[in-house]
Amino acid sequence: MRLSLLLALAFVAASCSSVESSAGGSRVLFLGNSLTYTHDLPRAVAALAEAAGEEMAVASVTAPNVSLEDLWHDGRAL
Repeated sequence: MRLSLLLALAFVAASCSSVESSAGGSRVLFLGNSLTYTHDLPRAVAALAEAAGEEMAVASVTAPNVSLEDLWHDGRAL
């Protein structure tokens, strides 16, 4: 089960769009609800990138019981 989760996270990290930062490496912004911050998905993806020898800066905009539309309308996703 744990291996399946790690493989799924690796797939998500590999398929995420990212922006090259001026210092090298990638920057990834996670938008989500309580599932994103409770399980600390940004940290898990950053750890996978580090294990693969990649530089990745992660940030997140999360809140409990919200949708992407909620984050957009209150300005946090912008």
